Amino acid sequence: MERVTLDDHRLAPFTGMYAADERGDDLCIIESRLAVESLIDSPYEAVSLLVAERLVDSLAPLIDAFPGLVLVASQDVINATVGFNMHRGVAACARRGAARTVADVVATSSRLVVTEGVSDPENLGALFRNAAAFGVDGMLLDPTTCDALSRRTIRVSLGHALRVRFARASLTDIVDGLDGVTTIALTPNATTALRDVNADRTALLVGNEGNGLTEAAMAMADVRAAIPMAKGVDSLNVATAAAVALAMLAQVTE
Repeated sequence: MERVTLDDHRLAPFTGMYAADERGDDLCIIESRLAVESLIDSPYEAVSLLVAERLVDSLAPLIDAFPGLVLVASQDVINATVGFNMHRGVAACARRGAARTVADVVATSSRLVVTEGVSDPENLGALFRNAAAFGVDGMLLDPTTCDALSRRTIRVSLGHALRVRFARASLTDIVDGLDGVTTIALTPNATTALRDVNADRTALLVGNEGNGLTEAAMAMADVRAAIPMAKGVDSLNVATAAAVALAMLAQVTE
């Protein structure tokens, strides 16, 4: 644990954190105690931890468990470094590492989520959090889905974006790699109720926040299924819909 001042070069990964995802380097930023705990338990290489000096005592277990460099600074130094008032007072950076393939993720997965065009990092973060909550083994993201390791995605996921394995590929390559897995397109226009789908291995396809799945994506699925809803309500937020669907699928397969 080392105390640092504003001119310390080791603060560089945390500089201007709002724009950290645009730097194009091999690092990702993890905010909040819970997300950092997820990092420690994940396969990602932890590089450094930045902690406000006022939190050193209360975060002692986290600091002791952190496998990388621990930097301690005043709240003023932290705020000046990151570019905003980081009231949580703790952040880490980690290496993104090598990307997984679809085959890597599918090989040991019985429950998967596939995303098409999920462009909001907070929605993607909520999807990762929901996936972890309902026992999803892996997520497969198409090229139009936003960055799974962006600062906002990791923060909203409470770090589960670091724990739930994921891969990125074209939707065609994803579906081609799902041999032996029942693919379910979640759409409000389906005639099959999700509770009637019964399969040992499933991949739930969810789409863009505004437009849902494209017709091309739905055509690739084995089943089109809907969540039963009250009359006059035709859709839910993508993360909410996925949570309901994953809970229903978990009940069906138990």
